[in-house]
Amino acid sequence: MAENALTSVGVPRETKIGEHRVGLTPQVTADLTALGVEVRVERDAGAAAGFPDAVYAGAGARIVDVEEAFGARLVMKVKEPNPEEVARLGPEQTLFTFVHLPGNPHLQAPLEASGATVLAYELLEDELGRNPILAPMSFIAGRLASQVGAHYLEGTSGGRGVLLGAVPGTEPALAVVVGAGVVGRQAAEVAHGMGGRVLIVDNREDHARQVASEIGPLAEAVAPNRLASVLPDASLIVGAVHRAGEAAPHVVSEAMIETMPTGSVAVDVAIDEGGCFETSRPTSHDEPTYVTHDVIHYCVPNMPSMAAHDATVALVAATRLHIMTLVRGGIEEFRIDEGRAKAIVIEPAA
Repeated sequence: MAENALTSVGVPRETKIGEHRVGLTPQVTADLTALGVEVRVERDAGAAAGFPDAVYAGAGARIVDVEEAFGARLVMKVKEPNPEEVARLGPEQTLFTFVHLPGNPHLQAPLEASGATVLAYELLEDELGRNPILAPMSFIAGRLASQVGAHYLEGTSGGRGVLLGAVPGTEPALAVVVGAGVVGRQAAEVAHGMGGRVLIVDNREDHARQVASEIGPLAEAVAPNRLASVLPDASLIVGAVHRAGEAAPHVVSEAMIETMPTGSVAVDVAIDEGGCFETSRPTSHDEPTYVTHDVIHYCVPNMPSMAAHDATVALVAATRLHIMTLVRGGIEEFRIDEGRAKAIVIEPAA
């Protein structure tokens, strides 16, 4: 390994409410230990995702307390660190995780003060300019968005008591999806698959039309300037706006939300970056919803944790190659690639 290789990897247990994913799978743990890398897994870090300590130990990891996990040269997490976790970081360490600084600006100064190098999953790009680590989580969040929306439309969940799909004597419920990227497409596909009528809104109108045509006959693209006019008939709106490295714009105003029917549902998947509805504020898996203007809002930043096993497998599959680069060549080798270098959001001053 290179002189600057990161030869120890720590895997802490996630502390965000309802977060059950973990930063490393036992399979990749075995790959790392075979290279001579010391892997330290905090006790029960993967248990809620279906990866017990014994499986990590069998892959060559040491099961440790939180201090030892955070003492490794490379710390692999899933969600942004809380203040106590930031305080555990120091110089010559690298943190690799989702950071979402535009949605968590309070982390900027303490992370800089820690002296650690911080790499953001969501900003790493491949050779085509895509975000390969963010994409699988966006896929999962998009599919969950319509599933969650359908649940909260149920009368027993406080909703208006409608199904997305029509039954004899009724019309399909209307779902409006704002954004036609990975999240938006998956949300639209699931809502359409449930039998709902789907309207897709995106500034890239040709792209929105293409996505709608591929989804099916009950999907249609509408121009952004029509958004306000369709919301009075919408049972569900999904916010799927994403601008890499920037706060999400408020494309849905409070006045627009106020026109939606009583008991309708607003799911803001962009809440990690501040949210794209003016009425959005972060919630948690413990208290996932609140009501504004008689509209149920679901704004949980870590939605993929609802499918923690699958999400962990997909996440680590996307990070594996980059982890290997770090443990073999360190941050210097990592930054050689232009797309990887975009993930470096904080590093010590030279």
